[in-house]
Amino acid sequence: MLKKFLIYISDHIPKKILPWLVSSYYFFNRKKKYIGKGTYIDPTVQLIRYNNIFIGHHSAICEGSSINVQQEKNNDFAIKIGNNCYLGHRCFISSGKSVILKDFVTTARDCKILGSSHVVSNPLLPYITTGTTHDCSIEIGVNCFLGTSVMINGNVKIGHGSVIGANTFINNEDIPPFSMVVGNPSRIIKRYDMKLEKWINAKNFIQNDENNLPTEEDYLLSLKNKFPKIPMFFHATGKNYGDLP
Repeated sequence: MLKKFLIYISDHIPKKILPWLVSSYYFFNRKKKYIGKGTYIDPTVQLIRYNNIFIGHHSAICEGSSINVQQEKNNDFAIKIGNNCYLGHRCFISSGKSVILKDFVTTARDCKILGSSHVVSNPLLPYITTGTTHDCSIEIGVNCFLGTSVMINGNVKIGHGSVIGANTFINNEDIPPFSMVVGNPSRIIKRYDMKLEKWINAKNFIQNDENNLPTEEDYLLSLKNKFPKIPMFFHATGKNYGDLP
């Protein structure tokens, strides 16, 4: 395929721009190296250090988003986004040590996932010159939903099946699986009861209920079996798809 492409352009393209076209071909294909099949990334999305970013199959990232690796890693990924994920408009991810979004994670607009910040230990220096922090890890479990303008900061692990309400701020704390979280500072208001098959008040959630929760591996397998193919809402990712009726 590549050989035919090169032969075609060598016969039909002016020699002056031929080197530019060949280099552009290699550049854009290298950029897509770690992006899965069926994934759509709006043209306005900025990927910084894309060689350290992995995005799975059949996911979508909406317009105005920024996926930012602060520190280059050799032969490793600082940001991993799973399969069947949807990141809403103007989503901002900044990695410290690592940021992982597992399969089926969905975010609404304006969410911020901040694993890195500027170094502010010395106010006698311009903060723009002091560099960034790289020690925090963020993990968002399988099938979590983040409402509009959620902010996650620092070292955070959000358990699978959780729902984070709009404008919630989660700062350096872990959230157990199947939790419903709201507020600033964040608080868990409900947990999902597998036997009752409904969300219940977190105060009434006991250890037996915790024991009934599926592991993340079993939960993911169940989702894959029940929903082998999910129609991704690519049409909602930005103006590139035009106005909708």
